[in-house]
Amino acid sequence: MQNATTEPMQFPATQTAMADLTDPFDLLRDGARRLLVQAVEAEVAMWIADHADLTDDNGHRLVVRNGPGRRT
Repeated sequence: MQNATTEPMQFPATQTAMADLTDPFDLLRDGARRLLVQAVEAEVAMWIADHADLTDDNGHRLVVRNGPGRRT
């Protein structure tokens, strides 16, 4: 991960250590969310690569990624 730290956290955490964090569950949720995004991105990239040989009659690829933008 990009935001890794080398400072060890002692368990059980003291109240003063916990007060420094906004919410420990927010940290867990954020980490889990980033891991899920990375996993989905890797799976999409692998699926597209596996189907790169599929083309139409004009030679255009049938499986492409249109971009990461959100649909509205």
